[in-house]
Amino acid sequence: MILSEQLSKKIVNIMSDNNIIDSHLDAAYIYCIDFALDLVLFNLSIIIIGALTHNFILSVIYVTVLVPTKMLAGGAHAGSTYACCSISYSVYLLCMLLCRLIPGIPVLNILVCLVTGIGICALSPVPHKNKKQSYQAKHKIKKYCCFCIGIIYILLSVVLSFRLYRYGNLIMICLTIVFVNQIIGLFINNGGRK
Repeated sequence: MILSEQLSKKIVNIMSDNNIIDSHLDAAYIYCIDFALDLVLFNLSIIIIGALTHNFILSVIYVTVLVPTKMLAGGAHAGSTYACCSISYSVYLLCMLLCRLIPGIPVLNILVCLVTGIGICALSPVPHKNKKQSYQAKHKIKKYCCFCIGIIYILLSVVLSFRLYRYGNLIMICLTIVFVNQIIGLFINNGGRK
């Protein structure tokens, strides 16, 4: 988010000016603080937007399903902060629209979530040229990703058992987005090589 980037620069400038950190480490601190602030501010803004538009529970499910799964699974990344911000909010709005438009068909939710969940686990973590990981780190992330997908399957079972089909649609859409993002990331990041 643009706000988190600006805030992280200001925080690091204050820390550097007061000799709390070495100035040659500014870029690393900006990156870390920006990442943390972005995570908090984006998720909070999605939940606030959801509350204001009477989509609070949908927004909480969106954040709960999409954010950790995408972080663990990896995939394509936007080229700039502005592009990332635009894409992120556009995807959220598209999800809110689609979960209402798609008819509530539990069998469809289950099948799509099963296929995309298995695909996400198989592809995770998608390699990136700027993020080198050891075999052990990749294996650990894959285990966390599989655990996350398992929790999402439980959530899907609960919402479908209560006939909350809109929530089931949202979970299905979120997993599909993560899976498609992984496929795009494989080709963009490494030319299709894993």
